Amino acid sequence: MRLSHLPLIGFALTACLACTSCGGSSGGGAAAVASTGGTSAPPAIDLSTANPPYSIASTNDLSLYFCHVHQDLYVDPTHFSFWWGIKSTFAANTANVEWVLQRLDGPAQPPMRGTIPSVAANATGGDGHDVHVDWTEAAPGARHTYALTIDPDNRIVEARKRNNTYVFIVDVPGTSAPSIADDLEFYAREAHVHCMVPGQGYIVHFQVRNTKTTDVPATRYRVSCAALGLDTSYDLPAIPAGGVVEAFQTVTITTAGEYSIILTIDSTDLVSEARESNNARTFVILVGPPASTG
Repeated sequence: MRLSHLPLIGFALTACLACTSCGGSSGGGAAAVASTGGTSAPPAIDLSTANPPYSIASTNDLSLYFCHVHQDLYVDPTHFSFWWGIKSTFAANTANVEWVLQRLDGPAQPPMRGTIPSVAANATGGDGHDVHVDWTEAAPGARHTYALTIDPDNRIVEARKRNNTYVFIVDVPGTSAPSIADDLEFYAREAHVHCMVPGQGYIVHFQVRNTKTTDVPATRYRVSCAALGLDTSYDLPAIPAGGVVEAFQTVTITTAGEYSIILTIDSTDLVSEARESNNARTFVILVGPPASTG
């Protein structure tokens, strides 16, 4: 697990779970070797049962882990990256783990496919940076739903299969909003939510950059979700001129449904900024019913 060079602060809403920097504007780790199309149709996705709370069988199982999206609204929000880890409880390495990424709505766009040469025996999944794939959205200006599936053709005999798929909901603006001076902003691709996390947790992870020529004093940020009755504020430390700080909070969701989690920086309007409209980000999370088997 990589350690950030930035100050990392955070207190879980129900449990604290450490989360490190995802690598700034370009991230870390190796990109997946991907192709479009493919010889077999991608798997059908049942949204009514998708995204059960994270679980993995004690033996002979693979699972997606710490899935998240990096999207840079300042440069090109139509080009973003899906990141994930793979956790394994197999006693031996698992060779040639295929994956497919597909958009489930809107006009047709070819799915992306790839193969992970080997998943190590008892792989821990790390912090969700085993694999990433870059996606360029052909139909921006909308909210889209995407499904990532490992072993889509069911070639691997596993104890469970529902933890092989994760469904993402991503807002894809049609235009960028370039970074400006004299502002507080979410830094690069660093505002996102880590999903497929133990304990039914969803880790809101972000960095804040000060583009002012003067230091910004300690401020407050807020994590809210109306469906959860959640509206809690936290301290963010002072940010030097041109500097960046990093923080996270863990939201626990125990009931199936679709949830909009809103992250707001400078939530008490302490700082005078050139642009206030970029101080809030909304993340839409789909949570499915529990799956004891399958």
